[in-house]
Amino acid sequence: MNHYIELKKSLVLSPAFKSLSKSGTHVFFRFYVQLAKMKPKKNFVFTYKEARKELKLSNQAFINAIDELVDKGFLVRARLPNGNLHRPVQYALSTAWRKWGTRGFEIIEPRIKDPRKKGRIQNLRRFLG
Repeated sequence: MNHYIELKKSLVLSPAFKSLSKSGTHVFFRFYVQLAKMKPKKNFVFTYKEARKELKLSNQAFINAIDELVDKGFLVRARLPNGNLHRPVQYALSTAWRKWGTRGFEIIEPRIKDPRKKGRIQNLRRFLG
């Protein structure tokens, strides 16, 4: 069993990676390690419960880390959750971070945040009008 993962120099020295918060860096490495174990490479799941247990992160710190990784182009939400069926979000690593800070950078699918600072939007139709 290999106990090492390979990190590209361009990744570690990139402005996007250098600007990650401590929580963002921890979550990124956890995802990167999980993906390195998978053959073939595909989407992966990491739940709030796992974040609390393995990384000692609160739910809010985990949400903020995920949002930061998506906003900087490291992650994409490959499949959104379905609360009725209890399916968690599936994530995939992205290479959009290479263009972070340039005109060519575009966030693929940002999470819609509640401007009232009360957490996630419960009823999107009512919120959008």
